Amino acid sequence: MIVKDDLLTSEEVARKSIDAFNRHDKAAYAALIAPDAVAYDPVYPEPLRGKTAIMKDLDASFAALPDVHYEILRLLAKHRDAVVEFRIVGTHTGSIQGLSGSIPATNKKASWTGAEFLRIDSKGLIMEERRYFDPENLPKQFGLAK
Repeated sequence: MIVKDDLLTSEEVARKSIDAFNRHDKAAYAALIAPDAVAYDPVYPEPLRGKTAIMKDLDASFAALPDVHYEILRLLAKHRDAVVEFRIVGTHTGSIQGLSGSIPATNKKASWTGAEFLRIDSKGLIMEERRYFDPENLPKQFGLAK
């Protein structure tokens, strides 16, 4: 007897999370994050631990860049892992976290590329996210660094 696995594939989880992000659908995004998930981000000295911390970071991103859009440049998935090369574009109308602390709104358009590595647990939820991008890129675009 063949039993169909109802869990989403790692590619489906990655695409659904990006779609929820682009629609600013926080409930749909949160539904894909494991309660004890961990996110590593170059602008934070410590990992974001737990769904609450990750959702707080998402709220801050939406507040800082209300028109933010995430574009998939390449998506590779295998087993319970997914790697996404991305481009993010948005207008900086609110405070955003930088390496040296909060960066006040500049009302400038920002764009950056990077990659994120996702690990999906046995329930089909994102349990780990590792974000890679140049954290000095934004201050340079905002005219705050050379």
